[in-house]
Amino acid sequence: MKILIVNTLYYPNGVGGAPRSVQFLAEALVKAGIDTIVVCIKPYAKTHTVNLNGVKVYYVGLKNIYWPSNIKGNFTFLKPLWHGLDSYNLLMVREFGHILDKENPDVVHTNTLIGFSVAIWHEVKIRHIPLIHTLRDHHLLCPRTTMFKNGCNCDSQCLDCRLYSYTKKLASSQVDIVVGISRYILDCHLNFGYFTKSEKQHIIFNSFNAQHIPTYQRRRNQNIQFGYIGQLLPTKGIEVILQILKRIPFKNWTLWLAGTGNDKYVRMLKDRYDLPNVHFMGFTQPEEFFTKIEVLLVPSLWHEPLGRIVIEAYAYGVPVIGSNRGGVPEIIDHGKTGFIFDPGNLESLEATIRLFIDNQNLSKRMHPAILEKAKNFLPGRIANKYLSVYKKMHETN
Repeated sequence: MKILIVNTLYYPNGVGGAPRSVQFLAEALVKAGIDTIVVCIKPYAKTHTVNLNGVKVYYVGLKNIYWPSNIKGNFTFLKPLWHGLDSYNLLMVREFGHILDKENPDVVHTNTLIGFSVAIWHEVKIRHIPLIHTLRDHHLLCPRTTMFKNGCNCDSQCLDCRLYSYTKKLASSQVDIVVGISRYILDCHLNFGYFTKSEKQHIIFNSFNAQHIPTYQRRRNQNIQFGYIGQLLPTKGIEVILQILKRIPFKNWTLWLAGTGNDKYVRMLKDRYDLPNVHFMGFTQPEEFFTKIEVLLVPSLWHEPLGRIVIEAYAYGVPVIGSNRGGVPEIIDHGKTGFIFDPGNLESLEATIRLFIDNQNLSKRMHPAILEKAKNFLPGRIANKYLSVYKKMHETN
């Protein structure tokens, strides 16, 4: 069986959860004996291919008015034009069609389609190839991909989003099977009228390779080590953590903040919360970060599609205190692998943080359940779930 996977970015160019999840999936499929191809975009015009860990990767040049990370300053007025073209980018269709004809896959599996646009779905269907799409973000609903505006989560699509997503909504009827990385992200799209003709819907979480990873061991008489890793953005709820910890005596805790963000916002955080036990680490590799902490904080204000960092924490044996927004609570077993709180209720977070401070061995007691939970997200297990879907699609085509 030959599977062709499409995602906006792929190693070594990818940053964020989607490229890593797609890479884990592709390489696990190769280990299972599946002929696996990945198609992604790059800034340059000419398409080229490489073999990475057994995966044949096509890097296709983006055909739009700029490469997203290059737009700055006075040129931001071009963004509406970029998104308008990306709503149904016919300029990307021809090259993708050539790849389909050359590879002739048994199943096409699309993921994040920024850059390609949903126009490539038509190329798949006119060749009568089974099509599966995994929802990894809000891109089909919102050009910002967040469904978050003016400090609030969006309960409905604003006029701009409806206009930019109109063709995406119509095109979604071409998808045979739709998968959500969480129940939240799947229901979000279904409730807005997407994928009305998809035969089946599935929930398949992201994966993370949890093998041979060290875990944190707290030294005797040391205070509790809390941590946050990710972008330092207002939507991530960083200030929720800092407001609570300000109330608790410094001798009882240390907070490690790993990640980068807008310089002005980070300076504001450092000035407003100038606390002796708060350490801004900047960009930090997960291996270094997770060996410093014993509890991960995920205080997101916006609706995270899943919260992949929770899965990564489990791989290190670290419990999670997570927001009840989006897909995050779907992967936390409350009281067993972590705790769920409402970021709109600061007292609920404070109570949970104090629970770890007052019960010094709580994270250690949770450790076995966390490592057992981590097994559910091993790349091989997640790949087998997708492989089962692929086979059924191929057999019924």
